[in-house]
Amino acid sequence: MDCRVQVGPAVGGGERQGQGPHAAGGAQDGADGVIRAPGMDTLKVPLAAEHTTLDDVSVWEWSGSAYDEGAEAAEWLSAYFGKPSRLVRFKEESEIRPTNPKYAQGYKITFTDCFPFLIASQGSLDAQNDLLKEHVPINRFRPNILVDGCHPYAEDLWKTIKINKLTFDGVKLCDRYKLHKQQAKVSGCEKSSFDAYLTYLQLLECKDKVKKKKKRLLED
Repeated sequence: MDCRVQVGPAVGGGERQGQGPHAAGGAQDGADGVIRAPGMDTLKVPLAAEHTTLDDVSVWEWSGSAYDEGAEAAEWLSAYFGKPSRLVRFKEESEIRPTNPKYAQGYKITFTDCFPFLIASQGSLDAQNDLLKEHVPINRFRPNILVDGCHPYAEDLWKTIKINKLTFDGVKLCDRYKLHKQQAKVSGCEKSSFDAYLTYLQLLECKDKVKKKKKRLLED
Protein backbone atom coordinates (compact mmCIF):
# COMPACT_ATOMS: atom_id res chain seq x y z
CA MET A 1 0.00 0.00 0.00
CA ASP A 2 1.04 3.61 -0.52
CA CYS A 3 2.58 4.91 2.72
CA ARG A 4 0.02 7.74 2.74
CA VAL A 5 -3.06 5.52 2.62
CA GLN A 6 -4.26 2.98 5.16
CA VAL A 7 -7.03 0.42 5.40
CA GLY A 8 -8.87 0.36 8.71
CA PRO A 9 -12.16 -0.71 10.30
CA ALA A 10 -15.24 1.31 9.52
CA VAL A 11 -15.64 2.39 13.16
CA GLY A 12 -12.93 3.28 15.67
CA GLY A 13 -9.16 3.52 15.33
CA GLY A 14 -7.16 2.44 12.31
CA GLU A 15 -5.41 -0.87 11.80
CA ARG A 16 -1.79 -1.41 10.92
CA GLN A 17 -1.09 -2.14 7.28
CA GLY A 18 -0.55 -5.76 6.33
CA GLN A 19 -0.86 -8.23 3.48
CA GLY A 20 -3.70 -7.35 1.15
CA PRO A 21 -4.48 -5.60 -2.13
CA HIS A 22 -1.66 -4.06 -4.14
CA ALA A 23 -1.72 -0.28 -4.51
CA ALA A 24 0.15 2.16 -6.71
CA GLY A 25 -0.14 5.85 -7.43
CA GLY A 26 0.83 9.31 -6.26
CA ALA A 27 -0.69 12.36 -4.69
CA GLN A 28 0.07 14.85 -7.45
CA ASP A 29 -2.77 17.03 -8.70
CA GLY A 30 -5.13 14.95 -10.80
CA ALA A 31 -3.39 11.66 -9.99
CA ASP A 32 -5.27 8.50 -9.07
CA GLY A 33 -4.28 5.76 -6.70
CA VAL A 34 -4.85 2.33 -8.26
CA ILE A 35 -5.68 -0.69 -6.11
CA ARG A 36 -5.87 -4.23 -7.49
CA ALA A 37 -6.73 -7.54 -5.87
CA PRO A 38 -7.51 -11.07 -7.13
CA GLY A 39 -11.12 -11.44 -8.22
CA MET A 40 -11.83 -7.70 -7.91
CA ASP A 41 -12.29 -4.92 -10.44
CA THR A 42 -9.56 -2.28 -10.38
CA LEU A 43 -10.30 0.54 -7.95
CA LYS A 44 -9.17 4.07 -8.80
CA VAL A 45 -8.99 6.62 -6.00
CA PRO A 46 -8.39 10.35 -6.71
CA LEU A 47 -5.66 10.95 -4.14
CA ALA A 48 -5.58 14.72 -4.62
CA ALA A 49 -9.27 15.18 -3.79
CA GLU A 50 -10.31 16.34 -0.33
CA HIS A 51 -12.92 14.23 1.40
CA THR A 52 -14.53 14.05 4.81
CA THR A 53 -12.07 13.97 7.68
CA LEU A 54 -12.10 11.03 10.09
CA ASP A 55 -10.71 11.41 13.60
CA ASP A 56 -9.12 8.78 15.84
CA VAL A 57 -7.12 7.09 13.07
CA SER A 58 -4.11 5.35 14.62
CA VAL A 59 -0.89 3.57 13.68
CA TRP A 60 1.09 2.20 16.61
CA GLU A 61 1.74 5.12 18.99
CA TRP A 62 0.36 7.81 16.65
CA SER A 63 -3.26 8.90 16.38
CA GLY A 64 -4.84 11.78 14.52
CA SER A 65 -7.17 12.68 11.67
CA ALA A 66 -7.10 11.51 8.05
CA TYR A 67 -9.07 11.93 4.83
CA ASP A 68 -11.77 9.34 4.20
CA GLU A 69 -11.42 8.23 0.56
CA GLY A 70 -15.15 7.77 0.11
CA ALA A 71 -17.94 5.22 -0.15
CA GLU A 72 -16.76 3.50 -3.35
CA ALA A 73 -13.38 2.63 -1.83
CA ALA A 74 -15.06 1.53 1.40
CA GLU A 75 -17.44 -0.81 -0.44
CA TRP A 76 -14.61 -2.27 -2.53
CA LEU A 77 -12.40 -2.96 0.49
CA SER A 78 -15.28 -4.26 2.61
CA ALA A 79 -16.15 -6.74 -0.14
CA TYR A 80 -12.55 -7.91 -0.43
CA PHE A 81 -11.81 -8.26 3.30
CA GLY A 82 -15.27 -9.54 4.22
CA LYS A 83 -15.72 -6.96 6.98
CA PRO A 84 -16.56 -3.23 7.12
CA SER A 85 -13.44 -1.29 6.07
CA ARG A 86 -12.52 2.20 4.96
CA LEU A 87 -9.59 3.70 3.09
CA VAL A 88 -8.01 6.79 4.63
CA ARG A 89 -5.24 9.12 3.46
CA PHE A 90 -2.76 10.87 5.72
CA LYS A 91 -3.69 14.52 6.20
CA GLU A 92 -0.28 16.05 5.59
CA GLU A 93 -1.61 19.61 5.79
CA SER A 94 -2.34 19.36 9.50
CA GLU A 95 -0.91 16.10 10.87
CA ILE A 96 2.69 15.25 11.76
CA ARG A 97 4.05 11.84 12.69
CA PRO A 98 7.76 12.13 13.55
CA THR A 99 10.20 9.25 13.31
CA ASN A 100 11.69 7.82 16.47
CA PRO A 101 14.38 10.38 17.41
CA LYS A 102 16.49 7.58 18.88
CA TYR A 103 17.23 6.40 15.34
CA ALA A 104 16.41 9.28 12.97
CA GLN A 105 15.80 12.71 14.42
CA GLY A 106 14.13 15.45 12.44
CA TYR A 107 12.26 13.26 9.94
CA LYS A 108 8.59 12.45 9.57
CA ILE A 109 6.57 9.55 8.18
CA THR A 110 2.93 8.86 7.38
CA PHE A 111 1.33 5.39 7.63
CA THR A 112 4.49 3.26 7.49
CA ASP A 113 5.36 1.12 10.53
CA CYS A 114 8.60 2.89 11.49
CA PHE A 115 10.49 3.97 8.36
CA PRO A 116 9.62 4.19 4.65
CA PHE A 117 12.09 1.59 3.35
CA LEU A 118 13.44 -1.81 4.36
CA ILE A 119 16.52 -3.19 2.60
CA ALA A 120 17.72 -6.80 2.52
CA SER A 121 20.25 -8.75 0.47
CA GLN A 122 20.01 -11.94 -1.53
CA GLY A 123 23.23 -13.08 0.15
CA SER A 124 21.61 -12.92 3.58
CA LEU A 125 18.60 -14.90 2.39
CA ASP A 126 20.83 -17.52 0.74
CA ALA A 127 22.97 -17.89 3.89
CA GLN A 128 19.87 -18.43 5.98
CA ASN A 129 18.36 -20.93 3.55
CA ASP A 130 21.58 -22.97 3.55
CA LEU A 131 20.66 -23.91 7.13
CA LEU A 132 17.02 -24.74 6.46
CA LYS A 133 15.56 -27.96 5.13
CA GLU A 134 12.77 -25.99 3.51
CA HIS A 135 13.79 -22.63 2.11
CA VAL A 136 11.84 -19.49 2.90
CA PRO A 137 11.16 -16.84 0.22
CA ILE A 138 12.20 -13.21 0.44
CA ASN A 139 8.58 -12.10 0.80
CA ARG A 140 8.71 -13.54 4.34
CA PHE A 141 10.71 -10.42 5.23
CA ARG A 142 8.87 -7.99 2.92
CA PRO A 143 11.75 -5.63 2.01
CA ASN A 144 11.12 -2.68 -0.30
CA ILE A 145 14.62 -3.07 -1.77
CA LEU A 146 16.53 -6.31 -2.45
CA VAL A 147 20.23 -6.05 -3.34
CA ASP A 148 22.64 -8.69 -4.63
CA GLY A 149 26.39 -9.07 -4.98
CA CYS A 150 27.35 -8.45 -1.33
CA HIS A 151 28.39 -10.70 1.55
CA PRO A 152 25.64 -12.10 3.80
CA TYR A 153 24.43 -9.54 6.36
CA ALA A 154 26.66 -6.82 4.93
CA GLU A 155 23.59 -4.59 4.78
CA ASP A 156 23.44 -4.63 8.59
CA LEU A 157 26.52 -2.40 8.65
CA TRP A 158 25.66 0.03 5.86
CA LYS A 159 25.19 3.59 7.05
CA THR A 160 24.67 5.16 3.62
CA ILE A 161 23.14 3.44 0.58
CA LYS A 162 23.19 5.06 -2.87
CA ILE A 163 20.99 3.79 -5.69
CA ASN A 164 21.38 5.86 -8.85
CA LYS A 165 20.65 9.43 -7.70
CA LEU A 166 18.90 8.38 -4.48
CA THR A 167 20.64 8.26 -1.10
CA PHE A 168 19.30 6.28 1.87
CA ASP A 169 20.48 6.34 5.48
CA GLY A 170 20.69 3.05 7.35
CA VAL A 171 19.25 3.95 10.75
CA LYS A 172 17.95 0.75 12.38
CA LEU A 173 18.01 -3.02 12.02
CA CYS A 174 14.61 -4.61 11.50
CA ASP A 175 13.31 -7.27 13.92
CA ARG A 176 11.15 -8.92 11.28
CA TYR A 177 13.34 -12.05 11.20
CA LYS A 178 12.15 -13.04 14.70
CA LEU A 179 9.33 -15.34 13.60
CA HIS A 180 7.41 -17.41 16.11
CA LYS A 181 6.47 -21.04 15.60
CA GLN A 182 2.87 -20.36 14.67
CA GLN A 183 3.99 -18.22 11.72
CA ALA A 184 6.39 -20.95 10.63
CA LYS A 185 3.62 -23.55 10.82
CA VAL A 186 1.28 -21.45 8.71
CA SER A 187 3.94 -20.90 6.06
CA GLY A 188 4.62 -24.62 5.76
CA CYS A 189 8.08 -24.78 7.35
CA GLU A 190 8.83 -28.00 9.19
CA LYS A 191 9.61 -27.80 12.90
CA SER A 192 13.12 -29.18 12.35
CA SER A 193 13.89 -26.42 9.87
CA PHE A 194 12.53 -23.77 12.18
CA ASP A 195 14.52 -25.12 15.15
CA ALA A 196 17.68 -24.95 13.02
CA TYR A 197 16.83 -21.37 12.17
CA LEU A 198 16.35 -20.49 15.86
CA THR A 199 19.72 -22.06 16.70
CA TYR A 200 21.33 -20.00 13.96
CA LEU A 201 19.78 -16.79 15.32
CA GLN A 202 20.97 -17.65 18.82
CA LEU A 203 24.52 -18.12 17.52
CA LEU A 204 24.37 -14.73 15.81
CA GLU A 205 23.08 -13.13 19.00
CA CYS A 206 25.84 -14.81 21.04
CA LYS A 207 28.53 -13.56 18.65
CA ASP A 208 27.09 -10.07 18.88
CA LYS A 209 27.21 -10.16 22.69
CA VAL A 210 30.84 -11.35 22.60
CA LYS A 211 31.78 -8.48 20.29
CA LYS A 212 30.08 -5.95 22.56
CA LYS A 213 31.81 -7.38 25.64
CA LYS A 214 35.22 -7.20 23.94
CA LYS A 215 34.52 -3.61 22.96
CA ARG A 216 33.64 -2.68 26.55
CA LEU A 217 36.82 -4.34 27.85
CA LEU A 218 38.93 -2.41 25.36
CA GLU A 219 37.24 0.84 26.32
CA ASP A 220 37.91 0.15 30.02
